[in-house]
Amino acid sequence: MAKVVCSKCEVDPQIVTDANGDREAVCPECGQSDKVEDAVRIAGEHAVNDAKAMLNEKMRGVARGSKFIKFKSGFTSGGNFRWKAAD
Repeated sequence: MAKVVCSKCEVDPQIVTDANGDREAVCPECGQSDKVEDAVRIAGEHAVNDAKAMLNEKMRGVARGSKFIKFKSGFTSGGNFRWKAAD
């Protein structure tokens, strides 16, 4: 199973409980924080974005080697992600 790390620092977040009893993921290096559920969701979105980018590059390579296939990418990177999945 993949774990969630800070995208900027690539370190494991500390899990703390805030005053409302909500669990938060906090990067010990830069202090970035989100609710644990949000950090997991963002890391999942990052993984989907990476998969789309890899597929886009594979398709570009397939089309480049073919006389019959033309490839025009409609993919644009999803932007900045505060959390990502790591092995």
